[in-house]
Amino acid sequence: KIIVSGSFSKYGSITREGLLILNADGTLAAGYNNTGLFRGAIGNFKETTTSTGTPAIILYGSFDRFDNRQVGNIVKFRMEN
Repeated sequence: KIIVSGSFSKYGSITREGLLILNADGTLAAGYNNTGLFRGAIGNFKETTTSTGTPAIILYGSFDRFDNRQVGNIVKFRMEN
C-alpha cells in the first residue's frame, strides 16, 4: 500500500481530503479510505498492530487534523479491509 498526504480534496472524482491510501497500481485501496479531513504533513510512519493483532499504522509529523478530529502530530489507525 502507498500512503499519500497533501493539500488535495479529491482523487479523481472521489473526495479524499488530504490523505489517501493506494494500491501499487494507483487505485484507491478498498477499506482504507474512509477518513475525513487530514490537515498537515506526514514526517514518518511505523507499521504496527493493535492489541488484538489488527494491522495498524502510526503516523508522525506536523498535522493537527485526522478524520476531522483535532490531534497533536501523532495518530494510530487500524488498517482493516
